[in-house]
Amino acid sequence: MKKIVKKINSVSPAALFITGDLFDGSDGDLDLMSSSLTDVRAERGIFFISGNHETYLGTEIAYRVLRNKGVKVLNDEVVDVGGLKIAGISYSERGEHKNIVSAAKKLEKDFRGKPNILLCHSPRFAQDFRALGVNLQLSGHSHKGQIFPFGFISRIIFNGYDYGLFVEGDYTLYTTSGTATWGPAMRTEGASEIAVITLR
Repeated sequence: MKKIVKKINSVSPAALFITGDLFDGSDGDLDLMSSSLTDVRAERGIFFISGNHETYLGTEIAYRVLRNKGVKVLNDEVVDVGGLKIAGISYSERGEHKNIVSAAKKLEKDFRGKPNILLCHSPRFAQDFRALGVNLQLSGHSHKGQIFPFGFISRIIFNGYDYGLFVEGDYTLYTTSGTATWGPAMRTEGASEIAVITLR
């Protein structure tokens, strides 16, 4: 985390967006693991939405730890940052069937027609979000397969939106491979990354 934060600071970001799966599993000292986040220098703040891996340990535990580090947790809500609307949809809790698109529709009135970014862990709902007037969607979840041959599977599951930049009219989606790994600490497909996006 210290190395990742150092690289993040090297690009002098205005804001940092974490699209879930910051924590993996239920063990370890989460306060210690996330302590470096207090060193992030992002004038507009750090924004977080939960991913499926936070549900394994309990999202409320993850939320508490991150809020104590000054991270803005977005749990199906919209915030205004200097005229830019940032919407965040949390991941379904374990054992819960959550309609992600319906959750976004409830927020539509707060961001539609205004410059906006939607944080949603899964890139699976790209066309639905495009129809809702989302300008930029930031997602993760697929880890770009991480270990061969899972890349083929993730490409099918996410209809080709499993990794990279996709521009369709006035809608843009970026699905990141993530900064690290889940499960085994190894990668045979794709590299870890810190995606840097410049808004104009």
